[in-house]
Amino acid sequence: MNTEERKFVLKHLHESRERFLRTVEGLSREQLIFQPGEDRWSVADCAEHIGTVENVIYERIHTALDQAPAPEKQAEVQAKTEQLLSFVPNRTTRIKGPERLMPRREWKEFSELVSVFESARARTIDFASETEADLHSHFFPHIVFQDLDCYQWLVLTALHCDRHVYQMQEVMASPGYPQQAAGQGV
Repeated sequence: MNTEERKFVLKHLHESRERFLRTVEGLSREQLIFQPGEDRWSVADCAEHIGTVENVIYERIHTALDQAPAPEKQAEVQAKTEQLLSFVPNRTTRIKGPERLMPRREWKEFSELVSVFESARARTIDFASETEADLHSHFFPHIVFQDLDCYQWLVLTALHCDRHVYQMQEVMASPGYPQQAAGQGV
């Protein structure tokens, strides 16, 4: 990853973290668990999913980096960064992820989900800040985009967070979403 790429991904990781935290700040338990429909996620479901996925991506990046590099694949994935930037945050197409990444709703306090996210994001940011690995020569597949290099996975981490922050905002704009008076947070 060159200097420009590092700045780019770190900017997106920091900005999406801030959007996440601003979106969930001060919400009541009722607001966190409200689902706009039977098959729809709550704000808490989105938060849980974001943290889970970020941890899985981090682990998968390290697994990929332990494998032999495959620089011959670089040309094949090069254009996918732009595809990620336009497609991932766009919520017009819904994608069902693997069951292991779905919310389990086993948390007791919402702060647990925020802690999982904050820990995962801090680890991702530290990695993106410090790594000297050849991220463009190590790959693993995405359910939609197929092979992505490890740099693209870092970009996707930030974009995936934004995608679900936008989903949280959709939930909050749904009919029936509980309103609250200032200061009634969890």
